[in-house]
Amino acid sequence: MMIKNNTGRDTEQSKLYDHFTSQEYTRYIQRRIELKLCIDNFDRKQEEELRKIRKKRNDTIEEWYDLDNKNDENYYGHYSRRY
Repeated sequence: MMIKNNTGRDTEQSKLYDHFTSQEYTRYIQRRIELKLCIDNFDRKQEEELRKIRKKRNDTIEEWYDLDNKNDENYYGHYSRRY
């Protein structure tokens, strides 16, 4: 629905109204929302995986540290170094 001004031309306001109320714009907004939710889901999964990797890494470092300390204790009779 276009409103004509006194000169018979379509007004900018009516063009904007028609654009924002069109089915095409509604589909565009729905698709944008779907894509944003998908991106958010990827980000959430990635952060979850990074947390798991960091935990495994920290556990591995701790085990490595404990192994070195146990070796030092066996060799020197005490812990020779601290990390």
